[in-house]
Amino acid sequence: MERRVIAEKILKDWRIKGRLNSEEFEDKRNILQNLAEEDIPEFIDNLSQKLNKKSIKKPERLIKNLAISVLAPIVLIFLSFFIAFKYIEVYSFGLSAYNLGPYDVGGPSFEFYKDTVYIWLLMIVILVSIENKLYKARKKFKSFTNKLHKILFYFSFILTVLAIISFLLTLNVQLNSRLGRSTRPGFLKWTFLFLHTPAAISWAIYYLAVFKADLFNKLKIRSLKLIKNLFLNPKKRNKAIRQLKEAKDLLDLGVISEEEYKVLIEQLKPLIKP
Repeated sequence: MERRVIAEKILKDWRIKGRLNSEEFEDKRNILQNLAEEDIPEFIDNLSQKLNKKSIKKPERLIKNLAISVLAPIVLIFLSFFIAFKYIEVYSFGLSAYNLGPYDVGGPSFEFYKDTVYIWLLMIVILVSIENKLYKARKKFKSFTNKLHKILFYFSFILTVLAIISFLLTLNVQLNSRLGRSTRPGFLKWTFLFLHTPAAISWAIYYLAVFKADLFNKLKIRSLKLIKNLFLNPKKRNKAIRQLKEAKDLLDLGVISEEEYKVLIEQLKPLIKP
């Protein structure tokens, strides 16, 4: 009986740590209940080895999931533009009627999107379908169980997609537009850094929050202490100094005793020390 209790505690611990999801936990616990006492150690050992192998594959699966999440909207957006352009050329008034000639730098007009609205609606449906499947797969990862982790993930994901699309559009203008291109040296390099730096910082924060939770918490605590020292402590320190000066005056006047003055010093000293 003791082996069964210990084994169930191990399963619960694995569930809390994200090594088992809810369905897997219930399944393994049911199997455990039907096992003979002498078979429990072997069951836990085999399951532990299986989970270790699974945990090695998880980072690769997460990277693959992330890559598809980032690439899917980019590929679909550019594919939709390509199909929309072809549709306009064949069935409408041509690209020049929609501010899409080789010398136009303002971008497509509203009429362009209005006349190709079904293409964009189809793109959104496909994108939502892909993201829904990726989300279901992502829910199994430990790095996607916490609400904060999900917010950081999607914030970083959106920044990355916007940065890539913006850079590709900028690159297209630089290569193909005589009017819109910049002649400043290193323009593309600085544009790339400007667009991708926020996404890189956001992913770094996500990584710290998920995989370096202890370090992330320490940084958060230190940041709060720094803010407190910069904005709150000076006010408390000045107030403590005033109280101590008033107490000294009261001591000189004989209103309070030496002992009361010393007690007050001990109370205010931590606030006065820098």
